[in-house]
Amino acid sequence: SEFDVYDMLNSSTTYVDISSHPIHKVILLGMNTFWLDFLEKGMNVYIDQTLEHVLIDYKSFSVVLSHIFDNAIKYCCPNSDFFIKFHRDQNRLAIEFTMLSLRVGINEIDNIFIENYSGEWAQKLDIAGTGIGMNIIKRLISLNKGKVIFLSNIEPNRAMNKNGIPYELNKLIIEL
Repeated sequence: SEFDVYDMLNSSTTYVDISSHPIHKVILLGMNTFWLDFLEKGMNVYIDQTLEHVLIDYKSFSVVLSHIFDNAIKYCCPNSDFFIKFHRDQNRLAIEFTMLSLRVGINEIDNIFIENYSGEWAQKLDIAGTGIGMNIIKRLISLNKGKVIFLSNIEPNRAMNKNGIPYELNKLIIEL
């Protein structure tokens, strides 16, 4: 699926198969390959219950989830909590991923969605990836007629340093 989706992103004609999917099941299926990684990092994962359905292209949305979970494994504080919550308004469903993760400065928020950009602390700690994950998330969510929002340091009183590494409560929101 991942190779198909990358081909789709690089093609001049993009085909997405939008259909209705139960979001809770999609999230659980996406988490399957990451449970052990979260466990090894001592992280607790909390997923709200929901019966909501979303209109998505399953393949591309699965790649989005893979990038989100992979980033969480790399950048979250060990022995912390990872929350997935759902909020419905009249026309949209918001999926919120909240985590205690590396500090992302206000000046970096827009940049993290730029291809080949890695955050300052990820670079300092030499754990930065290729800088394509957040860019791919944004592009694929756009193909699914949604948007992605990143909020940093949403509760400043929860910010902390662990072994000289700054962590803050950050939130990634996907609206579909």
